[in-house]
Amino acid sequence: MTGIEDIYRSYVKHLESKKDEIAVLQLTGKIEDFLVKEFIYHAYTKSKKKIFGLTNVGKNKEQKIDICLQKKEKGQTEIMGMIEAKYLRNIHRYDTKLNAKDEIGTSLKSFKTQVHKFEKSMHGGLNVKLISKDNNIYGLIFASYADTKQDNEWQKYRKKIISESNNLGFKYQDKPQTYFDIIYENVATTIFDEEYYVSLASGLWVNKE
Repeated sequence: MTGIEDIYRSYVKHLESKKDEIAVLQLTGKIEDFLVKEFIYHAYTKSKKKIFGLTNVGKNKEQKIDICLQKKEKGQTEIMGMIEAKYLRNIHRYDTKLNAKDEIGTSLKSFKTQVHKFEKSMHGGLNVKLISKDNNIYGLIFASYADTKQDNEWQKYRKKIISESNNLGFKYQDKPQTYFDIIYENVATTIFDEEYYVSLASGLWVNKE
């Protein structure tokens, strides 16, 4: 059975192969939903159709999980992986005056409440048997950056997120601290005769607690 870490690693390469398309989409607004759907379809193809994902799973007062990956064992369908997604960005759209950096702290604190250990056997009316050895709900985080110039602000932006996330108690799924995988950097994209340099990074994080 394909593991979530394996799916994630190949997903990063998949996104890199579509960098020209995704870089344009980053300038349209928040694209978390698009990236979630790409992850689900990638899991489906990577697993040779043995894994299928659902979005926004949860009934009544249950937590709404962004991605629930399912597999079928002995004729029974069960949730084998839970993933919450978070999309951070430095600007809201292609207008560089629409700064979104002030949302980082609030977004990470919200993420902290979503990413935790899951101990129940049912969720959203579905059987749950997580393959995570610690029963973790994974955090799939994205850092989007765009500007009309190339400088070290992209690096500063990532470092700010890493610093705040470490303080909150996150870590990369197989490392002691948080970390970003660089999907692509400074992809040149033109909107109305203005050239932008667009970057995207991601991480598969868990809560230390």
